Amino acid sequence: MTRVRHVCALLFGACLVLASTPGQGQLSNNNTQACKRIWSATVCGQETWDASQWLEALTLQAAPGQTTGHLVLLPGTEPNIDISLTVSTWAGDGALAGLIDVQTFVAQNPGIDLNPVVTACTSPDQAACDAAIGNLAGSVSQDQLQKAAVWWHGCIKASDNQSKTFTSLPPRQGYVIAAQAQGGSAVTIGADLTHHASPAQPHTERVCAPPQSGMMPADGSYANKSVGHISLAVTPQHGGTISGVTASVVSPVGDGSFKVDPLGNVTFTGTVNSRSCPAIPAPQHIPIRQMP
Repeated sequence: MTRVRHVCALLFGACLVLASTPGQGQLSNNNTQACKRIWSATVCGQETWDASQWLEALTLQAAPGQTTGHLVLLPGTEPNIDISLTVSTWAGDGALAGLIDVQTFVAQNPGIDLNPVVTACTSPDQAACDAAIGNLAGSVSQDQLQKAAVWWHGCIKASDNQSKTFTSLPPRQGYVIAAQAQGGSAVTIGADLTHHASPAQPHTERVCAPPQSGMMPADGSYANKSVGHISLAVTPQHGGTISGVTASVVSPVGDGSFKVDPLGNVTFTGTVNSRSCPAIPAPQHIPIRQMP
């Protein structure tokens, strides 16, 4: 288990998040090698800029017997949105995926209350959103859902992969990207949402500096041992303003905690132990979804 220690301080506008990885013991598996005697640091921040277009990428996964979804609501400053979907289904009793037009669904089913879905899916609790969408799907027939779908794809006793792209979808009352897996089925949806704002609106995204690393000292116990230095600078990717900078430091051979001061000096308190780590497998080629 990884112990994470958060030390937040208003030091030159930076909140430092410090993490350490405790020892996992010697591994008996032959597919191991000596852990690298290094520490690795990641420095990230929030960039805010006036954006007329930005990409939101998400992945939805429905395991057997599960329903999951994502609610897309467009504010008045977004005249339209592009949605690109890549759907993978696995054989079972039924695997369904769809892009539902909320306005059409409401018009066709005036007795259905969508407020629980809107409330749950505008919160950060994905489990609550999944439950709300699952309850909605269970309260109507598949035919009712399909009639309100901009796109609908399903498989029974078969596995399949499909991709679909929609450009300049109007705001309507929103859209629901949903997946449902029945029996032994499973569904994965990769979605790329290209937002358009007119006029440009303040937008914030997480951006990170390149990874940084340094060497750990010899095996032994240490208190506030200086182990190196990192840069706390994060370069804006969109010409915006950086705020909320955080630094995370970990080491596979360190049992303890790291601290980073406002100048980027890194110290370690704890025990350094040589140990074995699982061998890292060779990289595999994974297709990347691309917007047209």
